[in-house]
Amino acid sequence: MTGNLHILDILAKVLKRERAELERLDPDESLLEYNLSSVVAVELIVELELAFSISVEDDDLTPEQVSTLRRINQLVDKYKRLEQSAG
Repeated sequence: MTGNLHILDILAKVLKRERAELERLDPDESLLEYNLSSVVAVELIVELELAFSISVEDDDLTPEQVSTLRRINQLVDKYKRLEQSAG
């Protein structure tokens, strides 16, 4: 699984929350309660792309793909694997 610490830093920045608050998140807790909207989801995905050197396809540019910490990790891991196999 991708490094949660780096993802938490990105989440804190994008969601404008304290990192300590996000550290208490359950992996399956909905981020909708933390102001995750469709616009914020796209911003989050862009930050993930930059941080992890991945390129997320348009089909995955939805709030559902980044609605929980577990789903964010799965998304990043998916595209890291694709980048590695293509490279």
